[in-house]
Amino acid sequence: MNKRVKIVATLGPAVEIRGGKKFGEDGYWGEKLDVEASAQNIAKLIEAGANTFRFNFSHGDHQEQGERMATVKLAEKLAGKKVGFLLDTKGPEIRTELFEGDAKEYSYKTGEKIRVATKQGIKSTRDVIALNVAGALDIYDDVEVGHQVLVDDGKLGLRVFVKDDATREFEVVVENDGIIAKQKGVNIPNTKIPFPALAERDNDDIRFGLEQGINFIAISFVRTAKDVEEVRAICEETGNGHVQLFAKIENQQGIDNLDEILEVADGIMIARGDMGIEVPFEMVPVYQKMIITKVNAAGKVAITATNMLETMTEKPRATRSEVS
Repeated sequence: MNKRVKIVATLGPAVEIRGGKKFGEDGYWGEKLDVEASAQNIAKLIEAGANTFRFNFSHGDHQEQGERMATVKLAEKLAGKKVGFLLDTKGPEIRTELFEGDAKEYSYKTGEKIRVATKQGIKSTRDVIALNVAGALDIYDDVEVGHQVLVDDGKLGLRVFVKDDATREFEVVVENDGIIAKQKGVNIPNTKIPFPALAERDNDDIRFGLEQGINFIAISFVRTAKDVEEVRAICEETGNGHVQLFAKIENQQGIDNLDEILEVADGIMIARGDMGIEVPFEMVPVYQKMIITKVNAAGKVAITATNMLETMTEKPRATRSEVS
């Protein structure tokens, strides 16, 4: 049956076998990937209806991702069906820096006051959290008093109440009990930070993926049509102009520029994870419906992503709300 709705499945260690061990078992990462056993697992996913596999380049190196792609190619032969290969870029982002000493995380209580440093190349302490910003940007001038700094998908909220021009640090108040760990994602809603369209790592990852024969690229944190055009130029330069590009819409700037982005992209991915942090939470379903309507009208592909059938990671059935 030719389904109108296709399934994009994200691949990772959960379906892979290493030295006879499953993900989560002791010593798993110390073993070599068992390509044949892993391919048998992936073949079952293909037979169950997976149409395209997503390779998340936010994690793993080229060796790991290359082995994963080779495993899918074997799984195609086992299942007797072809699938799509989608490379999802890491994209420009902000993360918490490494901590001084051996610390891995610090706990905070509501109402505590700490500082956030924007200078690049320094480590964090408990009292001063340093940020690692894509492109080594100094974002001090882009953040204002009253802005939120959300850590680890919004698990911990910080509110800027003073900007210290002398140190170029923010004084922030902790809005809820929680922890800050090293190298966790940071979102600052309602800001327009001038990130580069492609980080150096993204450029390398895209070229690597094209060498492996990928069919699709999902471009993270797209804000303008120019972001898509830069990736298109790489594809054409390498003789891969046939590769389709999906612009991931996950912030207000991308939403505001949707029409121009849709003109140059082959499709849109509605990335509800970061979108739910970057824009008011209750607006996510509103924007989702609006984007799907516009993409359908343009005759292009719309992919809805994040928390799809999340319940089924632990339960045999989805909830009614997930199905609807």
